[in-house]
Amino acid sequence: MNLRFLDPAEEEMTEAARMYEDQAVGLGERFLDEVEGCVDLLRDRPYIGRRAGQFRCFPLRKRSFGNSGLEPKTDVNSIYRGALSEKFLNDLHKRTFGRVWKWAGHYRRTGRNIGVDAYKIPMELRNLLDDVRFWIEHSTHQPDEIGARFHHRLV
Repeated sequence: MNLRFLDPAEEEMTEAARMYEDQAVGLGERFLDEVEGCVDLLRDRPYIGRRAGQFRCFPLRKRSFGNSGLEPKTDVNSIYRGALSEKFLNDLHKRTFGRVWKWAGHYRRTGRNIGVDAYKIPMELRNLLDDVRFWIEHSTHQPDEIGARFHHRLV
């Protein structure tokens, strides 16, 4: 299937990517990756979206890459440091699972047969965040390795 952007849409996309890149190094690329993901979705499901004449329209989710709970920073490492806070992770958990679980965004209070004891969760999370910051700042591991280690210990 052939997909193409109309010239005004292409210009708007390029301008938006520049604006995000001005806010933080790498943010413009994240935006373009999201657009590319939508294009791939359209290729896989050509009848998604609404028909507008000879075109099919598929709006991006209304998401502000510059307003993700992080202050505008100068580099990607600054974004990582902002995202590596208890508040950010709790807010993210609530936004992600708030419609599924009433307790989303809060630490569990009961014991389970896996994971750490409930009373240790805040301390273990702080230790994990400190470890991840260290790994990033000292390039201890490759980024994908850091992500895997972070996810493994977080869940």
